[in-house]
Amino acid sequence: MIVGQMQGYFLPYIGYWQLLNYVDTFVVCDDLQFIRQGWVNRNNILINGQKNLFTLSLKRDNHRLNISQRYLLENNGVEIDKILARIKYSYKRAPYFNLIYPMIEDIFLYKDKNLFNYIYYSIKKVCEYLDINTKIIISSDIKIERNLSPQDGVI
Repeated sequence: MIVGQMQGYFLPYIGYWQLLNYVDTFVVCDDLQFIRQGWVNRNNILINGQKNLFTLSLKRDNHRLNISQRYLLENNGVEIDKILARIKYSYKRAPYFNLIYPMIEDIFLYKDKNLFNYIYYSIKKVCEYLDINTKIIISSDIKIERNLSPQDGVI
């Protein structure tokens, strides 16, 4: 059996999906420390051929909290609407836009404000679309000693 493991990212790069599709079981880590300025809650879209960064804003909190302990801003509707408008404007002429955009909109409008749940929902939705049927396990659901070194925890 081949097992892969990575932390969750919001709409990650293609290599993430290739790994997830290749392995028999994929462990998505929710119990890793959130890294500021990382890619957990940020991504790029192309606007006129130029990378344009967007960030899902989080509640201010202790920087040492795990991904599963972080939350999106409660009133992020305007922010989400602006990101969706930028996506729509930038990609509306793309060949598969009408097929893909409803899924993207569904992902962005997901109501759960827990960062990990929000990301996990996006992973599951994209897996459905790509017909990736890999078994996905959340790392905090695995019964292991939590005081192990990072390397021993992975093993």
